[in-house]
Amino acid sequence: MAKEYGITRQTVYRMKKDYESNQEAS
Repeated sequence: MAKEYGITRQTVYRMKKDYESNQEAS
């Protein structure tokens, strides 16, 4: 469970970072 949570948290962080980058590019 902890391992999956860590992966999910990392994935969400990357998605958020990419989303913010896309917002700036627009």
